[in-house]
Amino acid sequence: MRTKLIVCIVLASIAAVACLRAAAVAQQALSGAQKLMVVPASRLPGKLHVLPATLETTQWGWFDNAELPRLTIDSGDTVVFETMSHAHGQLYPGRTIDELKKLRTDWPGRYNAVPPGPFAGNLDNRELVEGTTLYVPVFVRGALVWTGDSHAAQGNGEVNLTAIETAFQELNVTITVDKTRKLEWPRIETATDWITMGFDEDLGNALDNAKTETAKLIGEQRGIPPHSAIGLVGALADCRVTQVVDIKRGVHCMVPKDSASTRPIPERPSAETADFLVVTARAAAMNKAVDEASWGMIELLQKARGLSRLDAYALASIAMDCRIGDMSATGERSVHCLVPKSLWVGR
Repeated sequence: MRTKLIVCIVLASIAAVACLRAAAVAQQALSGAQKLMVVPASRLPGKLHVLPATLETTQWGWFDNAELPRLTIDSGDTVVFETMSHAHGQLYPGRTIDELKKLRTDWPGRYNAVPPGPFAGNLDNRELVEGTTLYVPVFVRGALVWTGDSHAAQGNGEVNLTAIETAFQELNVTITVDKTRKLEWPRIETATDWITMGFDEDLGNALDNAKTETAKLIGEQRGIPPHSAIGLVGALADCRVTQVVDIKRGVHCMVPKDSASTRPIPERPSAETADFLVVTARAAAMNKAVDEASWGMIELLQKARGLSRLDAYALASIAMDCRIGDMSATGERSVHCLVPKSLWVGR
């Protein structure tokens, strides 16, 4: 029988990754090095730990639950992470591809850190910003917590593998173990919304996963069974394409925390508007629909805004917002990709 806890991760600010273990009560005495990582603080919850980014505390592109924790904390403590830039900070002029490749092949790891899943992982969700809470199911005893791949900005779709990648000198995370809540998939809580997620190599399956999780959420809010709530998903949930580059593609759906909210679902335009450049594609296969819509936007940015193909590709990954159309559709489904015109300033 799997032990399922919920690790609640609160982002106080938003890439190699660092690992730590959260426990309701620390299982071991702090080592001398760990004692030096505890610092006084008044405005952050629990004890405050500082975890610097070094070659000993970070990994690039992989994780392994057999790794020894670099830090052991109590539930409710806050950790100030320093994150490291891509390739362990070794990406600079003069470095060869073979040298960079060796950084990965010398340390192959056990699990690829690219694909997300029920355990969270590489979520690449632009709604994860300062003040949000991430709820992550814990499936094994002694599970570790990693953080990494910090983005300064990204679009809903992240079509070219990279967003605005960055490293932070200070990433404040408060970690709480919650044994009262049961989840099968991660959820995000913002000031106004609950956000459910789904992942799969097939974007259509990812959407189905997200719809199922959204029905569970709406059922919890309204005290009705999920099979009764599934019909409300289309009217209440604003579903977007999270990313399409992490092996397992992602969909996330935003539902108001206030069950009495009458907030409308944002528009899904099929043609250019006063505020947005728009490309829409329809297909029975969601993978095909999102690929056609996003490539169509890249071509539109080249023609309408005079960008090079590479610049259009990068801008789409950073700023494009791909929205999923009619959630009740059973045949062809639509994807509507928008880029705000406000990105261009008149001269």
